[in-house]
Amino acid sequence: MAALAIDFNVTDTFHISFQKGKIHSVKTSSNDPDAYHEAKEWVDKNRPEFVKKACEGIWEGEPTPCECALGMINGFKELREIKKKNGR
Repeated sequence: MAALAIDFNVTDTFHISFQKGKIHSVKTSSNDPDAYHEAKEWVDKNRPEFVKKACEGIWEGEPTPCECALGMINGFKELREIKKKNGR
């Protein structure tokens, strides 16, 4: 949220169910504000080079999503500067 200049603490909740010692299901919830979702959509559309390759496979057991997160942060910062420049 800092990259978007939003003073907000995100809280994600994970509920993991086990059955016979193995993960049976995972449910998540988050309180991400709309501004986050709008910014993510903006990055995906306007700066895919920041995230496309870096985010590929992060949910399928690939390496940690550090590069993906950094790409998103850079995109958020760029969007923030554009909005600042345009007085929004």
